[in-house]
Amino acid sequence: MAFQKNKNSKEDLLLSNILPSSSRSQSEVVSTVLMILISVIAITIIAVFVVNFVKNKTESSKCFDVLDMVEIENNPTYNCYDNINKVQNVQVHFSQANLSLDGFKIEIGGADTKGITITRTSHSPEATMYENPTGPVELPGDNEERTYKVTGISTKPDILRVYPILKGGKICQSSGSMTNIGLCA
Repeated sequence: MAFQKNKNSKEDLLLSNILPSSSRSQSEVVSTVLMILISVIAITIIAVFVVNFVKNKTESSKCFDVLDMVEIENNPTYNCYDNINKVQNVQVHFSQANLSLDGFKIEIGGADTKGITITRTSHSPEATMYENPTGPVELPGDNEERTYKVTGISTKPDILRVYPILKGGKICQSSGSMTNIGLCA
């Protein structure tokens, strides 16, 4: 007696549901895989643009973080113009930004605008310390002020501005200014 296979056995029904035999069901699987692949590629492309955009914006935000941390003190004793020696005294205050800053740039504006840069490793030759003109030029510490003498200023300036310099050399927008500059006593 020959063994005959039942066409409607439970095994056949189960296998036909798991492994579809029609070409329509195979095309649905292929199209689903293609849709997933296209979605992954689109997400990757968008992520590349978003990461670059966010990276550029975070560099700008570093300047925003130190904006109010470097200021010119409004102290007429230390922010004055010495008309006899042609020297401008400028007092700069650092708050808690000392770790993220490499230095600052002072703009002395008037008939002749001059920019003086003072960093941890170098400074403009026209800049010296107020208390010790022959000593090293130092940056203020956290919550400290330092007064600098800037030589070669021919006329009393109209404005003083200070620009923070981040580590890496990026110069930020002016974070402090002073327009009421008197003569030194």
